[in-house]
Amino acid sequence: MYFGVMAAAPTTKNASRSACRCDSAGFPVAGSHIAKRRTHLRGQVRRYHRHASRAGASHALRRRRGTTPWAKGAVRPAVFSFTFGIPDADTVDAMKRAGIFTIGTATTVEEARRLQSCGIDAVCAQGAEAGGHRGTFIGEPENALVGTLSLTPQVVDAVGIPVVAAGGISDGRAVAAVLALGAVAAQCGTAFLRAHEAGTAPAYRRALENASEDETMLTRAFSGRLARGIRNRFAVEVNDPRKHAPYPYQNALTRDLRQHASRLGNADMLSLWAGQSFPLAREASAADIVHSLMREAATAATEAATALSRVTLPGLDSA
Repeated sequence: MYFGVMAAAPTTKNASRSACRCDSAGFPVAGSHIAKRRTHLRGQVRRYHRHASRAGASHALRRRRGTTPWAKGAVRPAVFSFTFGIPDADTVDAMKRAGIFTIGTATTVEEARRLQSCGIDAVCAQGAEAGGHRGTFIGEPENALVGTLSLTPQVVDAVGIPVVAAGGISDGRAVAAVLALGAVAAQCGTAFLRAHEAGTAPAYRRALENASEDETMLTRAFSGRLARGIRNRFAVEVNDPRKHAPYPYQNALTRDLRQHASRLGNADMLSLWAGQSFPLAREASAADIVHSLMREAATAATEAATALSRVTLPGLDSA
């Protein structure tokens, strides 16, 4: 079994409260701060462009010198998983030379085939039920919303490399189901959001506990990239593409708001990433959650085998 985590974009530790004025309920207040914020946002965009230019030049220089990202003495991870696309050929080759096993995210069969053709070792098939950002890199993500139970066997049949299933897997029954569909492992993210060790904010935890199964939605409001989370005011009101910047700029622009909302305990302004099976997530230690998932999967597999053994069809040998 393979366990993943849903991670939002990085945030700074020392964000300023004054960047977002809120009323007593914690909601943004319109006023003169908007002009100041606009100037700040323009500076953020310029800073991102400068950073991208420097990073690109540095990467090109390393490649010209024939070095790899894993210099002598550097830590070499056993597995490198990624999303939103495919690393360039030089990076993939460098990881192979370093003995690193690579896993790429696919939301369609076409993407899975592309990953295999680029030499990636395994595919993570991300179903539409998954929480957090969509990993689509061919076409529009709105057109790649195939459910996990449909996507997994199709990807398994289309590629000759291992397939890890992800999306809506929050208990052992779902683990057993995707293994039966041909996946070699199940990737769980939302299942661990309520774990004792998780850094999930209190307001976020309350939303996971109190929302119902039909309250997730796909939105670009928080980061500019399509992602699934629990529906709240910001996710709905800023979901119009005319109201937000593209990824990753929108993520940077909403960072202060999200951090301030977390301090206030205001879930209406938080990115509450969660998969459709979030009501099945349990509050326990991570170790207990893992053990429960494995026990439940074994039980589900046994019960399925027992049920099938009782099935008889006319004209067929029941033995």
